[in-house]
Amino acid sequence: RSTSRAALGPMLLIVALLGCQSKTKATGDLLASLGTELSRTEVEVQKCQRVLDERSGILAGKLSLLHDTHQRAMFRNYANVVPLVRAEDHARKSFDAFFNQRSRCQALETHGIALRERLVATITANEGSVPQAWLARSAWFEKDLLSAKSRASDVTAEATKLLGQADSEFAQVNLLRSRGCVTLGKCEAIRQAEALV
Repeated sequence: RSTSRAALGPMLLIVALLGCQSKTKATGDLLASLGTELSRTEVEVQKCQRVLDERSGILAGKLSLLHDTHQRAMFRNYANVVPLVRAEDHARKSFDAFFNQRSRCQALETHGIALRERLVATITANEGSVPQAWLARSAWFEKDLLSAKSRASDVTAEATKLLGQADSEFAQVNLLRSRGCVTLGKCEAIRQAEALV
């Protein structure tokens, strides 16, 4: 009986160690999976952001052209409104492309932040069973999470500013086009230009 008890101690220790190793492996596997998904997401965010930057520049250019074209149309008493209507149409298409791309980038950024939050939470909740390599990087993950939130906030502010400029330009064009239609009697010319474009 004493021999059985003596053998039981090491067996329990082995079971405990195996359980600990199993939990450490499971935690490591989860962290590795989250890390892989985060890496893929970050690649997509960077691609998306490059396209967004391009569309941002295009939209800014189209809005500037729309503003200048409208000034010329007013100066000439709306004698020819086709360039104005065409410029507005192009600016609105650029606006839609920019807005849709921004929404896509925002969704990717939000997903990336959620993955970072899960990484940090997993390390915090499983402190005793986190592989040493991940545990050593835990402080870096927390800083990276804060940086990602800050970057997302900055990009959102820039996009919001550009979208606000677009809304303002479109509103001004609509107001002054309405004036050109009613005050100067150019309604039919404007309708024909819209149909042409």
